[in-house]
Amino acid sequence: MGAISIPNALYIKYEEELDSIIKSSTLHWTSYSGYKPIYNNIKTIIHRVMLKYPLIKMNVISFDINKIEKNSVPIKSNIEDIIDRTIYTKFPERVVYGLLRKYGKDTFVNAQVFIEHDHTYEAKK
Repeated sequence: MGAISIPNALYIKYEEELDSIIKSSTLHWTSYSGYKPIYNNIKTIIHRVMLKYPLIKMNVISFDINKIEKNSVPIKSNIEDIIDRTIYTKFPERVVYGLLRKYGKDTFVNAQVFIEHDHTYEAKK
């Protein structure tokens, strides 16, 4: 699970290209199997990030669902949906927090958040 923070001025420069990827394509890299259009989307985003890497932050959390299931056994009887809560609530919070930290407590960050639409999320509470 990951997130990219792009300054608005830079985003506007590549807005058309990035919007077409972000708003109309899937970026679920877990399902990536070499399909050329998805490869091109991933490559374009990484290429844009690398062009201005001092201005952009990227934060990624890699997780193993089996490990989460194993670690949740002791509290699963108290919080039945602990696995979904971890993956769909806690991890996204940590990914975004990772982008915003180290700005300092007196810094105001104005952000627009784009979340990729995926039917997986619709089944979650």
